[in-house]
Amino acid sequence: MAFNPYQYYKNQALDTSSKYELVGRCYGDAAASIKRAQLYLDEKNFEQANSSILKAQKILAGLDGALDMQYEIGGQLHTLYGYMQKKLFKANLSGDTEALGNVAGMLDELRDTWIQAVKNYKKIQA
Repeated sequence: MAFNPYQYYKNQALDTSSKYELVGRCYGDAAASIKRAQLYLDEKNFEQANSSILKAQKILAGLDGALDMQYEIGGQLHTLYGYMQKKLFKANLSGDTEALGNVAGMLDELRDTWIQAVKNYKKIQA
């Protein structure tokens, strides 16, 4: 297999990211997958749209599985992730790009909030 510098860079970025930074990346990757699904639906490429939505659902499932339910925020995020999963499922069946956009927007907001929280946490720890 030929050397792929992009894949090498991507793997290095993942290997050197903290667990906190990885959560933000997951939010961003899920949102990006949903946005790709919207484009695929616009192009009537239903197979690729389905694959992109399924990828976002897998990321959400991973995030949900990593929640610590002993904290209130864990329960709140669990409810939110479940809501997003249902919206993605329905949008995948119906081709509802508006619903996909809403979920992508929520994930973008979560990513931005998470990144800011990590920055604040690092300042406190310094």
